[in-house]
Amino acid sequence: GTQSITGFTVNKNVTGGAGAFSGVVQTTKGDIQELLVTGNVKGGKGTDSGAIRSGHAIGSIHIAGSIVGGAGQRSGRLTALTSIDAAFIDGNVEGNLDNKGLDTGVVQSEGDIGSLTVGALLGGWGSNSGRIHAVKDIKRLEVKGDVTGSKGANSAKISSGGKMLDVRIGGSLKGGTADFTGLISASQELRSLKIGKDLKGGDIFGKLNPGTRGALDLDFSDNPNGLSQAGYVQARTITSMEVGGSIIAGVNLSQKPFGNNGAVRALDNMGTLTVHGNLEGNRGNPVIVAARGLQSNVLLATDLAIGTVHVDGDIKSSKILAGVDGSNRMINADASIGTIFVGHDWYDSDAVAGVVAGADGRFGNYDDAKVSGAGTYDHPSLHSTIDSVTIVGKVTGDRTALVRQFGIVAEQINNVKVGKLAYYLQPGISNDHINVVGSSDLSIHEFGVKKPRNSI
Repeated sequence: GTQSITGFTVNKNVTGGAGAFSGVVQTTKGDIQELLVTGNVKGGKGTDSGAIRSGHAIGSIHIAGSIVGGAGQRSGRLTALTSIDAAFIDGNVEGNLDNKGLDTGVVQSEGDIGSLTVGALLGGWGSNSGRIHAVKDIKRLEVKGDVTGSKGANSAKISSGGKMLDVRIGGSLKGGTADFTGLISASQELRSLKIGKDLKGGDIFGKLNPGTRGALDLDFSDNPNGLSQAGYVQARTITSMEVGGSIIAGVNLSQKPFGNNGAVRALDNMGTLTVHGNLEGNRGNPVIVAARGLQSNVLLATDLAIGTVHVDGDIKSSKILAGVDGSNRMINADASIGTIFVGHDWYDSDAVAGVVAGADGRFGNYDDAKVSGAGTYDHPSLHSTIDSVTIVGKVTGDRTALVRQFGIVAEQINNVKVGKLAYYLQPGISNDHINVVGSSDLSIHEFGVKKPRNSI
């Protein structure tokens, strides 16, 4: 009805049936001030069934069970037209494991979400299933378990049209087999994100089907267009992000497009990224840590795209990129990186600020080029810098690879230390090209340094 609901208890479950809008608790215009559901909110076969909807705001709601999508579209949902102030879901938010169940298992506010606690967020087979969304800000969100993408596009997705102030995932953030799954996306600032375990990119493994000659062939029909943004974090700015485990890139066994599966990206700038495990890419798909920088016409001392990347373990087959846009195109020649710390080894990886690879597609060579051309930015009074790189262990690489060349690259690099050896780097820009001792793979390269005679 139009009146508010205050101090109301639903014993057992809110359960949808075969009919549309069956099993629904709702107000058309009033608030839900205080509501307790002692069981589950579960969608049925009917569209918009098994739901709690407020035509205005939700003040406080406690669901002792789970929110579970049904076979009907938009079933198994908790929604508010203006805001959700406080919601506690002891169980999970789950999309339906049925291709018919589109947009199921959802918590959504057309305004802000003040505080939301859930057990786990599990995507379903239908698109837009198992997700949390605020049109404006998410102020506080805690998922005690995993956020797990599935077969449905946009499943296990946490998104806001504004800011995310405090987001905590107790388990892992895991991409599924469809685009935009296991995804956290804020249109503005992501102030604090903590992931207790791993950030894991989605995979394309294919299915084994009998081949025309009786052999087993891989069938990639589940991913006809490849895979994108599965196991991925993106925001306009990322102030602080901490991962208790590792960031692990997805594996692609197909020849289809594959990107941002096990990646972190700030469309403007990134403050601090702390990873207590490893950055674990693979030869076909590196872990990407990237930010564009501000590209401001206001003269700054430096355009610090990435402040600090601190990895307690290894950095393997990864790229730390300052100056790239959302499509991974290097467009900001002034973008800089502050500090990179690696607690163990550096393995087949790049750290690059404001420079593009040359014709060989590899960083750290004399054919590296400064960003230029249409759609790029280069302030005449600024240059790209990397202030400090510390690798406690050793630099190593895949000796079976046909081409082994990686770089720490910018116009100016101030400090590099590998093991106990601190490299002497001349002050100013475009002075140094040094091959790291003990490695034929990694070069410290300042773009614009003059190429010595007889060098390659």
